[in-house]
Amino acid sequence: FYGQPYDRVRMDARLKRVGGSITALEVYAITRVLDYFEATVNPLSFGMVGCSYGGHYTLFTTAAEPRIRSAISSSFFSDRRQYAWPDWVWRDSAALYDDPEIACLCYPRRLCVETGDRDELFAVEYSNAATEEVMDYCKAAGIDPDSWFDSIVFPGVHEYNPDPAPGEPHWKHIPDSAYVLLRHLSDNEFALFFANLADQESEVHIELADLGLPATGGVALQ
Repeated sequence: FYGQPYDRVRMDARLKRVGGSITALEVYAITRVLDYFEATVNPLSFGMVGCSYGGHYTLFTTAAEPRIRSAISSSFFSDRRQYAWPDWVWRDSAALYDDPEIACLCYPRRLCVETGDRDELFAVEYSNAATEEVMDYCKAAGIDPDSWFDSIVFPGVHEYNPDPAPGEPHWKHIPDSAYVLLRHLSDNEFALFFANLADQESEVHIELADLGLPATGGVALQ
């Protein structure tokens, strides 16, 4: 659907009639991007970052795709009982999995969720409540949440964390050289990046994508 107008709600409804969803289709498209990079550059690991709808795809793709080793979902993680948008809910999802359960599917890979304290779309108290659910799951399973999960509330609105301090958990999840580019992403965009080693030099590659299918351009940082 990249670059093509379409009725998202209607397309989602048609896909759900045959056991799919618009999210499932688009997550599949993202995994095909990983296939492409694996075939062409053989990276050591992948990471993913996204804001708003990009945060939605980051959370769900990381849960479904074990090749993504580290991820940041910004301005999305919340309580779906409060924000039950049609492309974010499925049959029996309230009884089976909402954002906290999806987050737990990322374990033991690293996941960071972040929310602005003045987010005008997703109230921060619901993000905090969802974070508490993740903590409860970790306690019940005897898992240290610090080993894989971070939740950040930053001074801001519905946006990426505009200026994470060097000591914040953010830096556990993405290389600092990549973050300079990620700050130029707008709402509903996400980035895939991967780390590689060539001649003992570290490389970080950024692949930008709009909602849906990925863009063709990329940036490599030395």
